[in-house]
Amino acid sequence: MIGLEEHFAYKANACIGIFNSIIFFLIQYYMWRAVFDSANGVFHDITEEKYIMYLFSGILISQVTNHTVDRKLFLDIKTGNIAFRLLKPLGLVKQLFLSALGRQIGLVLSFVPLLIIISHYFLLSFCLSSNLYYFIISTILALILSFQISFLFGLLAFYTTNTWGLYLLRLNLFPILSGQIIAISVLKSMSENLDGLLAGIAGCLYAISYITPLQSTFNTPSGIASEIIQGNAVLFHIFLQIFWIFLIGIFVNRIELTLLRTYEIQGS
Repeated sequence: MIGLEEHFAYKANACIGIFNSIIFFLIQYYMWRAVFDSANGVFHDITEEKYIMYLFSGILISQVTNHTVDRKLFLDIKTGNIAFRLLKPLGLVKQLFLSALGRQIGLVLSFVPLLIIISHYFLLSFCLSSNLYYFIISTILALILSFQISFLFGLLAFYTTNTWGLYLLRLNLFPILSGQIIAISVLKSMSENLDGLLAGIAGCLYAISYITPLQSTFNTPSGIASEIIQGNAVLFHIFLQIFWIFLIGIFVNRIELTLLRTYEIQGS
């Protein structure tokens, strides 16, 4: 796959990406250790062990769902290379998805040894018992859904030249609403148990995360892996992922055809 070859073509990029992910994990790990220590091991009805597993599984999930399709589309539309993509027999969506799939496989393969080391160092078990099958299914669905969202975001470059601003918006907003910064279930508990402005902000973030498909890209698979999401809630969240994939798939197909038929690129 082209994406797989591109990922391993520059080993320095792969190493820096792994290093960044590990630093992010360590910051989150020690920060939440301090939070749970001050709360006697339970924070908003979540045990420390479950939340550390949430963070640990999040490393793998972030490698699977961290697409750069929007940046590729931004650049292709800005330079006009989108025309060459459209001349190929394979559709635009399929081209970008297969390229992204190869890249994500490369990220996961390069990360496996490090995952083993981390799991041993922190004495975390990645054997998810009965949740393993649901976790695999949810992760695959999260891969597809995150690609669709990234592709949809990239199509906005047809309307504006401020593509760097759009990228920064996604880079800063998505981690909060997807559950990478703080688990969505914690936001819900904060909105119910706290008072004042903080409770209102937590409630708004929780509502937006479910109104949009963002929590389905990270919070759902990580929540299933850590058993923060369990019981009937597991099936509900998986069906929610499937719902968003079908809905966004229909929307992306329609808007893509409309944009390409009008030939209106960045206002001209």
